[in-house]
Amino acid sequence: VVLRQPHCLSEIAFAALLQYGPDGNSSQSRTSREQVRRIKSGSSPQLERIAQRSAECSAAGKLGATFGRDVVLVPVPRSRPLKAGALWPAMRIAEELVRYGLAREVMRLLERREPIQKSALQRTAKSRPAPHDHMRTIVVVGSLAVAATRIVLVDDVVTRGATFLGCASLLHRVLPHVAISAFAAVRTMSGQEIESMFAPDTGVITYANGRLHREP
Repeated sequence: VVLRQPHCLSEIAFAALLQYGPDGNSSQSRTSREQVRRIKSGSSPQLERIAQRSAECSAAGKLGATFGRDVVLVPVPRSRPLKAGALWPAMRIAEELVRYGLAREVMRLLERREPIQKSALQRTAKSRPAPHDHMRTIVVVGSLAVAATRIVLVDDVVTRGATFLGCASLLHRVLPHVAISAFAAVRTMSGQEIESMFAPDTGVITYANGRLHREP
């Protein structure tokens, strides 16, 4: 018996406020890595600053139409099942974004049931989790009576976008009439130097023939 993989969306729009160079040697690339470590450690001043700058950029149209009073933010699960009291940067970022008026509320609709490898720690594309791996290890939880027209997935860092696509596909199954997009505090710029960490932009993550592509 051949088991068919569940349907995965072919693309999702996303926005990101910052960028970082995991491989660069310039002062900006090195500084960006330190800033990302602070974000992942849940530094309150850092996360509040992300929300503040996001609000400023959103007002100036630099993050497109990502945010709005009609938006429900859904934090992306960590790579391992969440333990009580454990740090969850995506949730913290989402809460700060709501506090700055960028969305209506935060809803925990996704939960990791099985651990998965962290994409950032894998050196090759083949070794990194694919969208279907996230769909297999994450479940939709909580109330599905979401009175919203738009959902924005939130994460601290986006690498290729497999997590965003997997999560969006799961939510689309149960909420097919809700528009789903994504926001990451930071996007990874592998194999290059960066001139500035502050680089608000919008783009798209696509998935075709088993290949992921994020632009920018």
